[in-house]
Amino acid sequence: PLAPAKLKVTVLTADGRAPQPGKPLELTITPGQTIAARVRIERNGIKERVSFGGHESGRNLPYGAYVDNIGLNGLLIVEGTSEREFYITAEARMVDVSGKPVQSRILHHRRCRHRRDHPPLPP
Repeated sequence: PLAPAKLKVTVLTADGRAPQPGKPLELTITPGQTIAARVRIERNGIKERVSFGGHESGRNLPYGAYVDNIGLNGLLIVEGTSEREFYITAEARMVDVSGKPVQSRILHHRRCRHRRDHPPLPP
């Protein structure tokens, strides 16, 4: 038997709606638009901050779509919290010659390991 996961991650709509059991959450974005979504974690004993990365935090998004406005430290859920809003932007050029959206993809978030090879910043 497998041990329970130490960290469970769920992507939600901006208003906190979760996906139906067994189905991925579907978010729709049109070229030139920015939408909000939320990432929620169940810590299961993990107390430190949880990072999903910087510019690479939205894995498998179509070309021209990216996780936006993530700040200097990237998509990060700090100690004592379990949820964070994030934004996905689709560039206006993400259309084919007929003006239809280019692709449909599944978004992945992956926890990044905390880098301990950098010294702490001075106070």
